[in-house]
Amino acid sequence: MKQNVPYLFDNPHWQVDPVLDLDIFFANLPGMVPPESVLCLAEGSWSKEGKVFIRTHMQPNSAAPSLPSEFQDAPRIPVNKETMLTLSEMATRHAAPEIAIHLCVCTRDTSILEWYDLTGDPITISLSVPEVEVARFAGKCGVRFRIQE
Repeated sequence: MKQNVPYLFDNPHWQVDPVLDLDIFFANLPGMVPPESVLCLAEGSWSKEGKVFIRTHMQPNSAAPSLPSEFQDAPRIPVNKETMLTLSEMATRHAAPEIAIHLCVCTRDTSILEWYDLTGDPITISLSVPEVEVARFAGKCGVRFRIQE
């Protein structure tokens, strides 16, 4: 049975404007999140290439933290330079829904980034991520960020 887990946007958080170029988002993600972070790709209409990528890199969900319902059963991919470079390259050939409709990044303990309706909605980032890291990420993605209370 799926748990009701609060969304990051239900509490104070960093709000980052939508990144329209997913290749830039994925290329810069490893520099912002802690080592050992995991990317959850939810509700995608995956291309054949996407399915192979997921099958090749997916981690088991058994030791994952409690996440909002959209992500509880989503494939989990390690966030590192290699996997994010591959996703970045895929994003130049595929529309956002072929990668994911929603995504989140979690650590061993909790969700630290949630993005619903990729390229349409703002990105929500936990205040546990230092402002300097969020600012660097937003700058490299060419978007603004602010604290949302």
